[in-house]
Amino acid sequence: MLLSFVALFVLSMSVVALAAELPFGTAIGDGKYEEAIVLKVGSDDWFFGFEDGELTVVGDARLIRTGGGDGSCNRQQWEIDFETTAEVAQWIEWRLSATEWDWYIRKPGVYYGDSIQAFIKSNGDVVISFDMEDMTYQGAAAVGTTDTNIEVFYAAVAGTQIPDPDDDFVYGPELEPIRLLDNMGQTFYQGLCPITQTLHDGLWFKLWTKINVENCNSAGLYLGGGTISIEATNQVAWLDGSGDWIGALPPTTGN
Repeated sequence: MLLSFVALFVLSMSVVALAAELPFGTAIGDGKYEEAIVLKVGSDDWFFGFEDGELTVVGDARLIRTGGGDGSCNRQQWEIDFETTAEVAQWIEWRLSATEWDWYIRKPGVYYGDSIQAFIKSNGDVVISFDMEDMTYQGAAAVGTTDTNIEVFYAAVAGTQIPDPDDDFVYGPELEPIRLLDNMGQTFYQGLCPITQTLHDGLWFKLWTKINVENCNSAGLYLGGGTISIEATNQVAWLDGSGDWIGALPPTTGN
């Protein structure tokens, strides 16, 4: 019992000491808009957003106080309405096992291989777009006898699936569409990945490449590449394009 009391006392004193270090919010405009202190479980830091016209130390959440009221009379009962809102920003987590793959070919043919493993996780719809190009010859090509390009095709499949070389690959410069199959058997098309529980938990897939090496491709080095773009489709207005806070936040309800 004594131990519990001592522990409670120490905890209370810690809270008092912490509260003494926390700055108070700064009223903006008519004084009914105020940014409050935010603390995060598991962190010793306090976070405070907009103070004296400047954006100060902030974390992953901010809290705005608006409204207010008072009263003084002999009524028997007061009824005071409160409202709580929360607006959650969209986040994206992604990983790629590689950003370069290098082929070494002894003889002409059509080859396809498991190039990279990819992971994407988000709490909203995600647009994945591709801008891919063929590999081009880096040497001095013989005029009229050499194909200076090696065509590159792409396919995305879930888990241990192996794509069909005839049906599942799409020519890189014409990626319309490329299929992304999750492990629940749903089909994701290039462009829009609809929101699913799998996307919330994290979607793993593999990106395969296929190349077509012709007889007329000269010996030597060919270089190519491209860009994969991942875009959040439901981002909030109070973050900038880099995901950083914009400054003073508007009250959600316009109070």
